[in-house]
Amino acid sequence: MNTSALLHLVIANALLASAPALPELVANPPAIINETISMQKGLYVRTGGVGDLKHGDIIAMPMNQNAKDYLVGRLGYPADTMLIKRVVALSGETVCRQAGTVTVRGRAVHADRRDSQGTLLPFWVDCHTLLPSEVFLLGDHPSSFDSRYFGPVLRRELSGTYQEVISW
Repeated sequence: MNTSALLHLVIANALLASAPALPELVANPPAIINETISMQKGLYVRTGGVGDLKHGDIIAMPMNQNAKDYLVGRLGYPADTMLIKRVVALSGETVCRQAGTVTVRGRAVHADRRDSQGTLLPFWVDCHTLLPSEVFLLGDHPSSFDSRYFGPVLRRELSGTYQEVISW
């Protein structure tokens, strides 16, 4: 591990430890440790807001209600878990879900009906052209729990943009 990465880790650890005492840090954490399969496991640091999102940006968001019902209610995740995903569609672009396929910008991605434990996953069906207030998010892993299941996300629900600084 290089010195820069180690410094990021030390700073992030200090900020994460102080987060419960500072509500702003809880809503917009300066660093997030991801231990899920959705994105590369590692440390992500906040690099900005969500005003000027681009395709491929990595964002963090608190769980919306659909995500919370599944991840907290059925899988036992902590309710304050931040989700890390990649922006794949923006305002004016159309996303569609038909049966087990979601189409985003001409790319078809598989969407399961059930998870590996046999639990029925949330789903939506139809085509939707994203409004200026919406984005569509996918994780990098094919089994990511993302907009394939909980649909488009409002920008105001996003915490900010993040960059991976250390992975494991």
